[in-house]
Amino acid sequence: VAPGTRDALQLLAETRDGDASASATNITTVSNARLELTKLGVLDAACDGTPDAAFNDDQVTAGPGECVIWQISLANEGAETVCDVRARDSAPAFTSFSGSPSIVSQPAPGAGTCSVTGTDFACTLGNSLDPGGTNGVQPFCLSAGQTAEVRFGVRVN
Repeated sequence: VAPGTRDALQLLAETRDGDASASATNITTVSNARLELTKLGVLDAACDGTPDAAFNDDQVTAGPGECVIWQISLANEGAETVCDVRARDSAPAFTSFSGSPSIVSQPAPGAGTCSVTGTDFACTLGNSLDPGGTNGVQPFCLSAGQTAEVRFGVRVN
């Protein structure tokens, strides 16, 4: 389906005697959005939060007591603003978080934050915007061409 194509669905509810009715219209628009996500890793043998080499997509090997730093990069490669952007992940089995997940970069002023629940974390990224110009502000948006990056470390038990 071509970007910009719209589909309207109208729902109508009536009573059996016709005294009351209500309707609602739902409009769906095909978007030209494309959010690229890349996850790379690197060894941090000293667990000091400093990568021992460049982030890469090779298999990262770490022994007990060593750490791995993971980098999640997001880039809005499409022509449309993407909202409600979140990066989520978990500490793999037999590991625990080394430090707290953090947002390394996001568009200024950067309203996103990270939270940890057990072995899972979630980071919201970007800013509140009104992408449609309708006074309908959406949270955590990346406009076309904008990027964000999250990093988290895990220690091998």
